[in-house]
Amino acid sequence: MKVRVTGVVVEDDRILLLDQDTDTGRSWSLPGGKVEEGTDTTPIRGVRFVPLADLPAIGFSSRFVELARAGWPGAGSYMGAKSDIGL
Repeated sequence: MKVRVTGVVVEDDRILLLDQDTDTGRSWSLPGGKVEEGTDTTPIRGVRFVPLADLPAIGFSSRFVELARAGWPGAGSYMGAKSDIGL
């Protein structure tokens, strides 16, 4: 069984991001990780709050920004494709 957890912290129209390699080619990602036996961790180079308006310039979709600004309508346990929320 694979388990993945992702956290979203939005404060003052800014979102908390980690500077680390991702499987999408972006270097900035949401905090989180997965639990799998025998895997290495991905090093974190930095942590910072990024203005929501700056997200498209670092590889996040406009759909993701729209959902963040709206306060994540329908938030809860999400089990769909990452592309549905703009990731």
